[in-house]
Formats: sequence, structure tokens, C-alpha cells
Amino acid sequence: MKLYQIIDLLSSDLLKSDVLFSDPDFGKKNPKFKELFDGFGSGAFESNADAAEELFGKGPDYPYFFQVKSKFVDQLLKNIVHLDFDNPQYPRHRREEVKAQLNLFQIKVLLRFGQKENVIWLAKKVLRTAQAYGFTSFVLESARILRNEMSYFGNVKDFEKYDSIVSEYEKIDKAENEAIRIHYKIKTMAQKSIKNVVRNRGIFLQNAQHVKILFDEYKTPVLAENYYKVLGFAYEFNNQFDKYLELIEEIEELKFKDPELFFAVRDRDLILDKASVLSRLGRYADSIEFISTNINKLIKGSVNYYVALELYFQAAMRLGDYKLAQQIVDTVENDPKKEILTTLYKERWELYKNFSHFANNTASDQSIHFLNYFPEYSKDKQGYNISILCLQFLLLLQSGDFDGMISKSEALRMYMVRQIAKSQNRRAQYFIRLIQVAQTNDFDSEKSRVYGNKIFNLLKKFPENGESYSEMEILSYETMWEMALQLMEENVVAYSAA
Repeated sequence: MKLYQIIDLLSSDLLKSDVLFSDPDFGKKNPKFKELFDGFGSGAFESNADAAEELFGKGPDYPYFFQVKSKFVDQLLKNIVHLDFDNPQYPRHRREEVKAQLNLFQIKVLLRFGQKENVIWLAKKVLRTAQAYGFTSFVLESARILRNEMSYFGNVKDFEKYDSIVSEYEKIDKAENEAIRIHYKIKTMAQKSIKNVVRNRGIFLQNAQHVKILFDEYKTPVLAENYYKVLGFAYEFNNQFDKYLELIEEIEELKFKDPELFFAVRDRDLILDKASVLSRLGRYADSIEFISTNINKLIKGSVNYYVALELYFQAAMRLGDYKLAQQIVDTVENDPKKEILTTLYKERWELYKNFSHFANNTASDQSIHFLNYFPEYSKDKQGYNISILCLQFLLLLQSGDFDGMISKSEALRMYMVRQIAKSQNRRAQYFIRLIQVAQTNDFDSEKSRVYGNKIFNLLKKFPENGESYSEMEILSYETMWEMALQLMEENVVAYSAA
């Protein structure tokens, strides 16, 4: 659990009069809690180790620190019920959704005490709101309560009225659950092997059409959300990025015209998807401009914020703006909140850092550790294994390590045999063949250019962005080959001597 994230949430979104830690006597009664709250909230504590050292002069495993922290977390979580959802900064549909949830909880309490008149009044209120905003599950729950309560009064007309609503929304609920099931089924299938994705990508489009039919029939926020997500998946894995961009722009327009219907399609998803698709289409300058304009709409320090920075970095590298890429790397490197990132994301940023240093010709002794690293996450669907091996080769080429280059080119050849041949990634195959040409010609730049020209032309015939499921090119293979030739030319004397 990231304490500072909860503290940030409570500090900005609580009714101040309800915040436990705003009590002027609280600091006197619970000084350690107050120190924890202030320390994590101000950024003075970046980890449990920092807090334990400051509070007790001990490590994070100190039993009393663990005890204080546990109680502190309990107190933090209690404050979540006081989040100020009446604040206009929240979209109206979110505020109404929270109120409806709270009202349904109140109805359950009233039912236990036999307060039928109050139950009926409150359930009618929830039903009106739920129908207006498309909260299907709330409509069902409140209508069922009203239907059941009518039976106690013998009110046949109202019983049939609410029973009809239940029947209607059970169909809608079934459609929504089917769309959700399809969404997560496709999401799961996309995590499987590349061969499996290639085999099933036609099914993705069929499923997307089915969800679209459900959306067109019932027009609810849940169906709108899953229509967008499923169709987006289908376009991505069928490499129809032009259609994906059209879909995003269509949803942006529909969301503007009917915000209540499309409220479940989150702005942050549209921002990240559009930035990614623009890059996939080779529109790197547009992607950079779009991200720089919209990144302030994302919560700084959130996972989505770092995903945006990742897309920003990738577009800058592909555009050749290596100074901007280095600035982005430095931003992440110096941000203490990057600890929220998973191990895989941290590894990726380490790779980005090394690529940036290489491109800016600022690689240092820190690169030695990277040269000894071998990618272990072969199931990484984002495909960074080739990028790691290629950058290692370029760094060895830069340093003139002849033996290391031979070893790394062999590692690339074996990776192609074991992995790339299965993926149908022709661009990667051709680039590795270029590396082999260089090795065969003793890394002579002129010979490598001449004998590799046919393969290089074949490489250029394939789309620069390749398949959606192919290995990511942080630098294009064309760019890396030109860099390799330049490095061979600069180090020709060293190679001859070897």
C-alpha cells in the first residue's frame, strides 16, 4: 500500500471539517500519526524506511513502527467515507453514482428496521436517478425493492409497473455483462503468445461487431465503454491504426455531445490511446504536441502519468529529438513518486535511460551493468528484448569491444531462431541479418553497407511500426543500422588491429 497516494487523495478530496487529521488536538493525542501524515504528505518520507528512521531511528521491520503504521492506515481508510463528492470538480454523473450507492445502503438499513414508507420514498429517488444516468445495476436493485414492497400493500398496478422495469433492465443487464465478458476475454487472449494473437485477431473483430450491436440496441454507459474498448482492441491487433484513430475521434465527438452516455469512457484513456495511435501511424510530432498539451489533465505521479511520459519519450526518440528524450528520462529519474511503478516498468525506464544516453553520446561507466544484463522477461508482450540486445551491441560497437560484439551478434541470432521466427516480425529478422553481415565483414563499414544493402532495402519495404504485437523499436532499425555503420567507420582502426 502506497501511503502517500491515500494521503494525497484525502488531502485534496475530503471535507476539511471531517478529516481526522485536521483536529487541532489530534497532533497532541497521536503525535506519531501526525508525523506520519505530515511526512508522507509533504514528500519528506519517500518510503517506510524513511519514516521508521525518522520516527524511531530503526528500520522498517521494527515491530513498534509496524504497529503504529497499521493503526495509522486504519485511520486513513476511515476517512475515505468522508470524501467530498459534492465538490463540483467531480463530474455530475460520478456524484450522482456515489449518492445512489449511499442511498441503497441506507435503504438496506431501513429495511432491517421495517421502515417501509421511508424505504419506498428513498428507492423511488434512487430509481429516478439511476434511470436518468443509465446506472443499470442500481435501477434493478431499486426496482426490485419497490416491486417487493408493493406486494405488502397489495398494490397490483404498481407491482406490475416495477416488475416490468425489472424485466426490461434484466435484459439490459445481461447485454452489459456479455459486453464486459467479451472485453475481458479479448484482453486475456491478447496476453497469450504472439502466434495465438495472430490466429485469433479475426475473432477480435467479430466480437467487436457483436458488442456494437448490443450498444446500438440499448445505448447505456457500460455498453458505450465496452464498445470503445473492444473495438479498439480489435483495430490494434489487426493493425488498423487509421480506423483506431477514427474511433477515438468519433468517441471524443460523441462524448462532447452526450457526456452522460459516454461518461464511463475516461478522458485519460482517450488521451493515452490517441498519443499511442498517433505514434503507431508514424505521426511522432503530432504525438509529442498532443501529449505536451494534454499531460496536465492526468494526475501527476499516477500510473497514467508515467504511461504518458513513456509515450512522450518513445515519440521523441523516433522523431530524433534526443535532447527532449533525455529531459523526459531525467524527469522520471528525479521523481520520488516513480516508486509506484511495477518492476517491469522500472526495467523499461532503465532501458530508456540507456538508449537516451547512447543517442546523446553521454553513455558512461553505468552502462557496464546494462551490458551484462540479459533480458529474462521473454513473455513481455510489449517486446523489448530485441531493443535490449541491439542497444548492447551498439554500446559494444561504440567502445570497440570486438569480442563482445561477436558474442552479442550471436545472442541476437539465437534469439531470432528461438523467438522472432515465430512472431513473423520481418523487420527484426532483417535487422539481425544486417548485424550478421557486419560480423561476417569484420565490422568494416564500407563492406557492411555494400553487402547489406539488399537486406536494408528489404527492411525498408515493411511498415516502420510493424505489427501491433511485434517488438517495439525505440529507435527504428533503419536509424540503428546507420548509427552502427557510423560507429564502424569511426572505429575502423581498432577493428583492424583486433
